[in-house]
Amino acid sequence: MVKNKPVWKVTLMNPCRCPLTNLKLSCTGFESVVPVDTLTKTGDVCLLKKDILGTFVFTYVWDNVWDTSFELKVISGTIKFKVVNGTITGCT
Repeated sequence: MVKNKPVWKVTLMNPCRCPLTNLKLSCTGFESVVPVDTLTKTGDVCLLKKDILGTFVFTYVWDNVWDTSFELKVISGTIKFKVVNGTITGCT
């Protein structure tokens, strides 16, 4: 508990071996009583400030009703990979 709020761990997983960048999440109503340094929130969109390669974990505390979960939905992102003659040849 932080400031009488439960701490929720969010795990973002990238199943691809190539980096995932520019990940935008729908975060309507998202609030945290402690700063989340890895996210930039603009309106109802959160931009992840780090590339995801493998698993990246950050924690947040939200300050609305905490006995229900909060869903962060992926809006968009970019997977960095190389294509040669129409074939994926590796990551960039």
